[in-house]
Amino acid sequence: MDIKLIPDKYKKKDGIGLKSKVSAFGSLSEQITSKNSILMILSIGFLILVILTSLGLWGYQSNLIKNKASLIERIENLQNQRNDDLESNFMELGKRIDGFEKFLDHRIYFSKVFEMMEELTLSQVQFADMNIDLSENKFNLKIEASSYSALAKQVIVFEEDPRIKSIELSKAGLSTYGQVTSELTLELDNSFSLSK
Repeated sequence: MDIKLIPDKYKKKDGIGLKSKVSAFGSLSEQITSKNSILMILSIGFLILVILTSLGLWGYQSNLIKNKASLIERIENLQNQRNDDLESNFMELGKRIDGFEKFLDHRIYFSKVFEMMEELTLSQVQFADMNIDLSENKFNLKIEASSYSALAKQVIVFEEDPRIKSIELSKAGLSTYGQVTSELTLELDNSFSLSK
């Protein structure tokens, strides 16, 4: 005798229902598994990318440190090869060349000055000594004249010339030969003394 606790009609429905539930659960688990596997693969790929980037940056940093050490060593070698005396001599030479160029640009044309002095000097007057101050464009002259009037005429001739900016007369006296001696300081006009 066959006793059935569940009638056949219900068995078929329940079997179908159970199978559909199981298949629905299986597809859902497949969906969850496939989404997780994609996320897992992406996470692992990102982690590998981060590790490779970190290793690359670490290698690049160590290479930079080696290059820095090499450059420091080369600089120290070059520093040791420097000749300080030679460098200071070059610096001094450069300064002298600059000073000489300035001198050439602002030089006093002595030939013009001597021509002017020859032109303005009276026949009764002669110069015993001359000192030149280039920084102030001044000429200090020791002068000897035959008389005080000749000395006065010479001073007037210098004062009236436009090439001479100013004149100072000092220490007038008589020499042992009976001539009048004095010292003159002439300041030349810059436009004359510096022009060609």
